[in-house]
Amino acid sequence: EQNILLGIGRGHNNKQIARDLYLAEQTIRNYSSQLYVRLGIASRSQVVVWLQSHHIFSGHYPDTSR
Repeated sequence: EQNILLGIGRGHNNKQIARDLYLAEQTIRNYSSQLYVRLGIASRSQVVVWLQSHHIFSGHYPDTSR
């Protein structure tokens, strides 16, 4: 879940996150929706604000393209 949030925070779309994490795009959509509800946020831009306010977003995202 944290990697999904970090992917969103870096501006990646669901397809990019799914590819990087070796998951189906629909799985990313499902997780994202559940995370939004749990965190009380409504948009991808609010994910960035949430990550920064909780000192989670460091700009690091696992590079799985190699």
